[in-house]
Amino acid sequence: MRQYIFFIVITLLKCSSSFSSATSQQTILSPPDECINPSPNNCTFYQLCLEPNYHCGSEGYPLGFGTYYCTKFLSSLSSFSHTGQQWISNVLLCLQRALIPDAIGAPDAAVGCKELEEKAFSSHPSCYVDAGFCTLPPEDWGGVVEVVGVEGLSALVSITRDVVRIMGMCGEVYEWIVEEEARELEKCAKRDYELLVNRVL
Repeated sequence: MRQYIFFIVITLLKCSSSFSSATSQQTILSPPDECINPSPNNCTFYQLCLEPNYHCGSEGYPLGFGTYYCTKFLSSLSSFSHTGQQWISNVLLCLQRALIPDAIGAPDAAVGCKELEEKAFSSHPSCYVDAGFCTLPPEDWGGVVEVVGVEGLSALVSITRDVVRIMGMCGEVYEWIVEEEARELEKCAKRDYELLVNRVL
């Protein structure tokens, strides 16, 4: 009888040990390779690596900005020059690499969606400029505006709170953006005036 009880105890201990080992293995699973080393010209990083950690939803940075604009830029590659296409590839990869700590849950990862958004936007100026935005052909500047819109590009500069740096490193582009905004406002004003005249007549 004692031998039988001893056998049961040993069996239970083995089962418990196996369960504990399996549980331990499950809790130390490594992040997917894409989260540690994002692939060029790929937008899955935001949905696969960031959104599961932060759950910011469709309006949050991972899905509402990261995935959205990454996909828009890649789908517009053919409208850019070779230099512009390389710039897009470098920028998209730079923006994702800046958020690797947040994707893998590193100690310095952002806490919450708001902090993640602030951290992400703070990486935009250096990624854009360091990749060569200032030296892009003017037609590629127009291509960028086509993707994000004049308002979107201006908002990006404003949100990052790095206007001085952008202007200092890329003054010609900033002036071009201002001119584009002025042209858009002029078009809107002219269209509104014509509508008003037509109504009067």
